[in-house]
Amino acid sequence: MWKAIGISLLVPGGGELYLGNTKSAVPFIAAEVASWLAYFGFRVHGDALTTEYKLFAHSYIGADPNNPNEDYWYVMEMYYSRDVYIERLLREARQIYPDDPAAQQDYVQSHAISADWAWPSKSVWFAYQDRRKAARTAYERARIMLGVMILNRLASAAEIFFSRHNNNSGVSLDMRVLPNGKFMIGFVKLF
Repeated sequence: MWKAIGISLLVPGGGELYLGNTKSAVPFIAAEVASWLAYFGFRVHGDALTTEYKLFAHSYIGADPNNPNEDYWYVMEMYYSRDVYIERLLREARQIYPDDPAAQQDYVQSHAISADWAWPSKSVWFAYQDRRKAARTAYERARIMLGVMILNRLASAAEIFFSRHNNNSGVSLDMRVLPNGKFMIGFVKLF
């Protein structure tokens, strides 16, 4: 049983196959394949959306589409223009160094990104923000799929443990694919 649990923690459904329980293995294997496909799909989609928002910013405000610095893209999302961005940095600098104009200027220079931009309209700026948000959402969904893969491994290992450990009581962990495509996990007691 412990070897099967170890196999399931590496490859969901693998422990069930090792023990000869093909019927129990199929949902875990299917969930693993679907999770990997979804993970890579979301990553590819996120990469495409990232390229799209960079080219969008390049076409409207001359942003460098090859700049890998996330802060570069973030400030253009958060501030309508460089002037607004610099004014915000100056306000911060005045709060930190209220009586030292030289230190304020040093603060602004050390924290400001080198880009110069001004969005042509708020609707274009909002469209850029929407593209950035869509890219973040795709990457977030890819990370969620990594969590689903971990849960699938734990569920596969738990299924082996409970089905082997509770055979005498007739209680087992059951995982089924419903006709609507959703998964159901629960304990089953045979009478």
